[in-house]
Amino acid sequence: MKGEDVITLCHMEIKLAKHSGFCFGVKRTLAKTIDLLERGGESVYSIGDLIHNPQVVNELKMKGLRVVEGLKGIKSGVIIIRAHGFPPSLIDQAKRRGLKLLDTTCPFVKRAQNILRWLDGEGYKLIIVGDKDHPEVKGLVGFAHNGILVVERPQDVKRLNLEGVKKVGLLAQTTQSKEDFQAVANELIKDGSFELRIFNTICEAVAFRQDEARNLAKKCDLMLVVGGKRSANTRTLTKLCRREGTKVYHIEGPDDLDPNWIRRRKRVGIISGTSTPQRLIGEVMNRLKGRG
Repeated sequence: MKGEDVITLCHMEIKLAKHSGFCFGVKRTLAKTIDLLERGGESVYSIGDLIHNPQVVNELKMKGLRVVEGLKGIKSGVIIIRAHGFPPSLIDQAKRRGLKLLDTTCPFVKRAQNILRWLDGEGYKLIIVGDKDHPEVKGLVGFAHNGILVVERPQDVKRLNLEGVKKVGLLAQTTQSKEDFQAVANELIKDGSFELRIFNTICEAVAFRQDEARNLAKKCDLMLVVGGKRSANTRTLTKLCRREGTKVYHIEGPDDLDPNWIRRRKRVGIISGTSTPQRLIGEVMNRLKGRG
């Protein structure tokens, strides 16, 4: 892995992670959405925020994107299946209404959906490591006919009722930390009373950033993680930096910066979530340089 970019000020170094800005999946979703909006001619809807970055979502709204909570009241137009994916029931409902669909599901999420569907068809009891309220997990749950157990932490495994279960399939929300996923897998392996199939469905781009966040946090005495407050992968980066014992702040942009944070700091590290535009990262850098 290449090293981070370093900017040296009079009393402080700013280290910017190499893996910052949009990931492939977000770039793909935005490109397809913007192309559709610029072509015009019909209403374009996103059920929930298209990506978890408020600044970008507001820009898309100005271009004509309509962000809604559900299909109620929509009589015509295009529904964008966002990068997090949709449950099949929602897709079927949209088709029955005669609505058009633009599928921008991230390939890593699509892979998790396909694995989950196969495991479900083979009769495995499914467990996913993730946030039960996250739209990606809600979408994944919809692909299983026999239900899914969602766990957020390794200690949650002890509360699962797996008595009599012969086959278990384990997957991860694509933005989960590798450590938490491995810890859950280890707890299930300890049980030993069932066949266990483990599929690491964590996104490669997310995994790269997790590794870089840990390494950068070890070198710095302050970490700034830039991304939407609702972004799961950004929150995971914040958690991982904090585990290294480094002071960390999760900010959405330069206006969130407090000058007191950088007083007497020698090395400040910056990393972003996968739905954070490069422009915002540059603005944070410029604000820091102005304070330096």
